[in-house]
Amino acid sequence: MSQSVLHDAGRMQRLEMAAEWLQRLQGADPGDGALEEWLDWCQRDPRNQQAFDEMAGIWQATGALGGELQRGGESATLGEDTPDMGRRFALAASLAGLGLAVTGSGWLMKRTGFAVRSAQEYSSPVGVNTSHTLQDGSVLELGGRTFAAVSFSEHARRVALLDGELFVAVNRDPLRPFSVQAGRLKVVATGTQFNVMHTRARTTVTVAEGSVDALYEEKGEQTPKVSLLTGQQLIYSHDTHRVVVRHADPEEATAWRTGTLPFRDEPLSEVVAKINRYSARAILVENEHVARLLFTGTALADNIHGWLRAVQDVLPVTVRKLRDGRYLIGPRPGSD
Repeated sequence: MSQSVLHDAGRMQRLEMAAEWLQRLQGADPGDGALEEWLDWCQRDPRNQQAFDEMAGIWQATGALGGELQRGGESATLGEDTPDMGRRFALAASLAGLGLAVTGSGWLMKRTGFAVRSAQEYSSPVGVNTSHTLQDGSVLELGGRTFAAVSFSEHARRVALLDGELFVAVNRDPLRPFSVQAGRLKVVATGTQFNVMHTRARTTVTVAEGSVDALYEEKGEQTPKVSLLTGQQLIYSHDTHRVVVRHADPEEATAWRTGTLPFRDEPLSEVVAKINRYSARAILVENEHVARLLFTGTALADNIHGWLRAVQDVLPVTVRKLRDGRYLIGPRPGSD
């Protein structure tokens, strides 16, 4: 059998498997392990990821992806009572959190329930903050490697934060509430300034000016809203659905806008998640013990190497560079 025939057969097998993964992910629950299995398959062979991207592009072009969003000839938009809306948001955020772009952000938008015709997509590359003036006059700022979409209607202004961090200065309009959806957490305001950071583990909301209402799910049910005032911060855990409300310095929480990344008693896993948005080389944490170490200090977005050196002085860890260029933070020998 010729090499070309073998190559074609292998490619077809990968495309068939990619189609199966697309079908499975369409209805997957974020907690059923499908994402982890899919990621393992993609990383097993670069050709698997390529096949998945190719098949996703085919499905998107033919309307196979997002078909469940069509109802009566009209596209469903964010905020309508579409089934499993929260699940779609959580899945899309998880996909983005894995750092995998599937034929651009369009596929992610379809998975979240956004109608392509009515949503404006925004993204920022690693290490770059961007600012956007929206059609209502509100200003949306995105931190490094952030993915979001904006959908405006006559009665509502909606933003979906798929992954990353944003700051928004809302132009006051009591008749059109402004909301940010990040996973299972929704923040609603009429005119205010607030910051939202969304990672795989948690979502953090900090009010810089005015007030917001936060709504979130607990054990699958919507809880009463939590009102936050200037200088208050809400942290929502995606795994436990636990909510913590505390006082926070708005200037510190939004310092990323000027290239400073301050941390105060933050788990190293969350610190690395934020720093990775500004690092040209991915930073990994070796194990759960290291991930749970609490870090207090500051990193500069334009000097991540400096932070990698400094973290070894304040925590019992070592940093080594892997062959592929990534950095691994592990326990210091003898520190257990």
